[in-house]
Amino acid sequence: MFRRRKFEIETHGLYPRDKVIVHDSAEHMMMTPKLRDLIEEEWQKKEARMVKREGLFFSGDLCRLNRYEVRENELHLFLGRTHFKELLGTNLSHPIIHKLLGEEYMSNGLGVRAAICTHDEKIIICQRSEKVMEAAGYYHLCGGYVKPSKHHRRGIPDPYLSMESYMEEELGISKESIRRLVCSGLAVNSETLKPELMFEAEIDLTFRKVLVNMAKAARDFTHSELFGIMAQKTSLRGFLVANKRKIAPTGQACLWIYGIEKGYWPEVRKGILKRYAERKLRRKADENRGRS
Repeated sequence: MFRRRKFEIETHGLYPRDKVIVHDSAEHMMMTPKLRDLIEEEWQKKEARMVKREGLFFSGDLCRLNRYEVRENELHLFLGRTHFKELLGTNLSHPIIHKLLGEEYMSNGLGVRAAICTHDEKIIICQRSEKVMEAAGYYHLCGGYVKPSKHHRRGIPDPYLSMESYMEEELGISKESIRRLVCSGLAVNSETLKPELMFEAEIDLTFRKVLVNMAKAARDFTHSELFGIMAQKTSLRGFLVANKRKIAPTGQACLWIYGIEKGYWPEVRKGILKRYAERKLRRKADENRGRS
């Protein structure tokens, strides 16, 4: 089912707010003079392209995912700092750096993404605007990045606060309208190696009300269109299979995880557990080689 998949599900499970533990630091990616020049060159090229087509251009600090651990039903995130410029110059433009220099030379800016189910049981699908920098024109889910200067509690980055913020900014869904929000795992884009935290949410608004709220607010131009698919096994699987080339990789991952957690396809869960075990063995072998 995941042949030639464009994403890797690192872990899945339901991690409430108090079970997502953030270990914050000022740790930064490694840098060389040549890499710094490459990042700056890529930034200038992309900026010129976006200005030419009047696109949406983001610049700012991000949280870097240094590593993660799952301990007794808790998801521990070890975060550092990076910048969108570094993410653009490494993960989004030159992921080969991971093979040439190693993971410590990658930005690995941490994103967030949510499968949002409305009161009338529709999952909100967004079509990305052609003016955005990432996944332009693709189907995707609401989300963005963990920004340390904006999404924090008492100075500690808070991925939940980040997800709530994007639901408000992109879809006009206030915090009071969110009935349930829970982290459902972590996935990585297989092409760019960019990590994203997955969420699932239930809201008290109907899909139509979300559309009305967006029209009234007119505050976000990230998406050109919204539509809803029924939060049912057949509808969700049909959408994923029919549109696998049109859905952004981590959007696919988030929807598959949503179905897994709802018990829609136990055979997928078995495949993921098998890959967990394989990756664990590879990492252990790599560590042993590093010590020898």
